[in-house]
Amino acid sequence: MTREQALEEIAETANAMIRGHLSYIEGARKLAALRFPAELEDDADLTPFVGIDSETDALPLDRSENCGIRQRWRESSLR
Repeated sequence: MTREQALEEIAETANAMIRGHLSYIEGARKLAALRFPAELEDDADLTPFVGIDSETDALPLDRSENCGIRQRWRESSLR
């Protein structure tokens, strides 16, 4: 991914979050990951999203997660 593509993806992700098409936690995780290809590792505007990503990394948001986190949660908690 080029820097320009990453910057475009950051803008699209933020827009999706604002419009309610993407949850804030999922968006934060995506923004935190995009800071590297966008060459914005130390950008103060992205720092809060890095914190959200770090503090919520144990939450099973995506049903397609391969890491098995969802499997450890009680089914009633996932609804």
